[in-house]
Amino acid sequence: MARLNKNNLSIVIPSLNEASNLPLLLSDLQLWPYDLEISVCDCNSKDLTVLIAKLFGAKPFKNLEANRGEQLHHGADHSTREWILFLHADSRLPTNWPETVLPITNNPHSANSVWYFDLKIEDRRLDFRILELAVFIRSRLQRLPYGDQGLLIKRSLYKKMGGFKPLPIMEDLDLILRLDKIAQIKPLNLDIVSSPRRWSSINVFSRAIKNLKLRNRWLKGERSINLSKDYYQES
Repeated sequence: MARLNKNNLSIVIPSLNEASNLPLLLSDLQLWPYDLEISVCDCNSKDLTVLIAKLFGAKPFKNLEANRGEQLHHGADHSTREWILFLHADSRLPTNWPETVLPITNNPHSANSVWYFDLKIEDRRLDFRILELAVFIRSRLQRLPYGDQGLLIKRSLYKKMGGFKPLPIMEDLDLILRLDKIAQIKPLNLDIVSSPRRWSSINVFSRAIKNLKLRNRWLKGERSINLSKDYYQES
């Protein structure tokens, strides 16, 4: 029987003014029964994000600009454990997440697979339920989970694929498309609850269509910096 490796997981979280959300996620992470390495890659937050990270025992790292791809890359480079779990700061994890993740990180057959959560939106609106279903279908059939679904990956596989590129947008899709060529992309069959803030002030279906158009423009070779400007102007 293989020996249980208790201290083999790093968490990487990009942040920008997440003082209201980060404590909830960091509390969820405290459920991990062993030592956990947490890196919060912050880009000049004006609130208490960095202080909160320190209070919870996380290691804060500073990025000069708001570029999630660069933040994720930076955090992974400064982490040291065998496995990395990338999470967004406004996410919540189920109480049983360690029971699912720990066996994966201790299974030698997991080395060439990547895992993701099933997205749930923290709002009771019907259109969010439809959005969740669309994400579920996209993730299962197209094997295209996005960054807000979390990403659990072994460091050796992450490094083999060159990690996250310093893209301000589409950084998650870029990595997943590269991983899909050589790795199995699997669901954890666990929910991850995301804040509805990106969607609450706009029409969900209109936003989804715009996101699809942005993705298609990126796949055709348009620069991510241009897409980023359009995305945040429309948000």
